[in-house]
Amino acid sequence: MKKTLSLLIVAVVAMTALVAAPKSKKNASAEPAQPVSVKFSAETFGDDAQTLQDHVYNEDGSVTYTAGFKYGGGGTSFLINGKNGISAKQYKTIHVEFDWEVSEENWSNPNAVPKFKIIGFGPGSSFYQGGDAINPTYFDSTSQSGSTALDIDISTQSKKVTKIGVLVNAWRWKEDNGGSEDDLVKITVKEITFLP
Repeated sequence: MKKTLSLLIVAVVAMTALVAAPKSKKNASAEPAQPVSVKFSAETFGDDAQTLQDHVYNEDGSVTYTAGFKYGGGGTSFLINGKNGISAKQYKTIHVEFDWEVSEENWSNPNAVPKFKIIGFGPGSSFYQGGDAINPTYFDSTSQSGSTALDIDISTQSKKVTKIGVLVNAWRWKEDNGGSEDDLVKITVKEITFLP
């Protein structure tokens, strides 16, 4: 009788463990998203349009390049999280910091100031093909040189983002203060970080 009871107890314990294990796995919470900072280097270079291709990767981790006015404005994008990208729905904000300075030799209108846009690209897309994985953010400067820090709300975005870049927004630039196709702006991107 005691032996039968012992076997019954062992069987009940084993069945309980089998039933509890899947529940434990099912109820386990997913790992929370961690901040992802974009690295600026020749290895993470993503796409380029209408720049002088004079990229300098600075010791402080920033990148400097000169963007032109033609075809809506130039700039450079960089890969996010290697080639893996991220899902925008896991993040609420993009923190972006960059400096700018117009070219002394190539700036046609002394009263004009540059304007910019921050664009995120999806898999297979580029400056001239595809579409924006997140809505573009526009920034209008008020001086020919300066710095800015932006916190961009992406809480309503859900697509996969593989590249992101800072570009000049030449269409607004031309409409507002009469830019020229020969105008150039030096941009130094210091930080782009996705924050959950």
